[in-house]
Amino acid sequence: MQFITFMAISAFISGAMADLHHVAACTGTNYVWGSEINSDATSCACWNYQRRNTGNKWPGLCNSDLCEKDGTYCNSKMKHIGGDEFNYYCKKKCGAKNSIAD
Repeated sequence: MQFITFMAISAFISGAMADLHHVAACTGTNYVWGSEINSDATSCACWNYQRRNTGNKWPGLCNSDLCEKDGTYCNSKMKHIGGDEFNYYCKKKCGAKNSIAD
């Protein structure tokens, strides 16, 4: 019984953490593979993502100490970038067609 409970908790945790990334960028096309990076939209999305605050929950905080734009990508050494949220900023706030993440 303890093994089943452990497996259920492990599956829940891995599912909750599955959409966190070290690197993300906005793209200029709807197609992910072979997409051209939209540098202006990536800067915009990274800037907006740094300023969002959903509390102290992982990955709620992604300030400039945890997320930074390196010239091409938005980076997070501690894996604080949520893919769905970053895609929202790319598409809805910064004019990109899509986003990619590691």
